Amino acid sequence: MIGASLDQLESLSGALTSTAADISTVDGQAQAAANNAVGEMNNIAEVTRSAIERAMSEMIAAVSRSRGELASADWTGPNRITFDGHYEGFESAMNLAQTNTNATFTSLKATIAKMGEEIEAYATEMHNALESASTSTTSMSTAVTTQRNNLEAAMGGMSVG
Repeated sequence: MIGASLDQLESLSGALTSTAADISTVDGQAQAAANNAVGEMNNIAEVTRSAIERAMSEMIAAVSRSRGELASADWTGPNRITFDGHYEGFESAMNLAQTNTNATFTSLKATIAKMGEEIEAYATEMHNALESASTSTTSMSTAVTTQRNNLEAAMGGMSVG
């Protein structure tokens, strides 16, 4: 054997070529995952916000129906005044809840956008690292193939034994 086994070099070159392809696959998967992450977070936030607003609207509608019944009722006195005070408290609490919901989800969207920027930066760094690894792997494969070809050419016409 002169320097290396030709079969082993060929096998190594094939393994390195396969590794380069695997690196490319991982890069694609990482990029897709990063791209999907922000969209999924935004979707979850929107579904959550909508569910909260829907529940609040249903509750407000139920209490408003009761309030509407009150308009046609002949009810006066201290209990009516107490009821009206509690209803005003309910309206204030619901307005505050709506304001807090809007502020919270506006803040959440800003946080998700910031996370998106960080994920995008990470994905770019990951892509660059994997691209570099793939280039190195391809270069190693080429070097091994070149070495194999040089050994085969040098051994041309030589016989063993």
